[in-house]
Amino acid sequence: MARTATQKKSVRIKKAAEILDVNPMTVHRYFDAGKLKGYRTSHAKTAPIMIYVSSVVKFAKKEQWRDVTL
Repeated sequence: MARTATQKKSVRIKKAAEILDVNPMTVHRYFDAGKLKGYRTSHAKTAPIMIYVSSVVKFAKKEQWRDVTL
């Protein structure tokens, strides 16, 4: 089954932090600041946050972070 534009691949904050080699709270701050794109799994403030993998890769390249390969 092919993914549509609304079904982008996403990961939890912990996995995004592992990819970027930073603390999960840093990823949470980047999400809140709009530097990483993603979504909450529900409307609750405490709901888990999913980060789009494409956003992580773009962020790493833009910030000249390091070479991110998945």
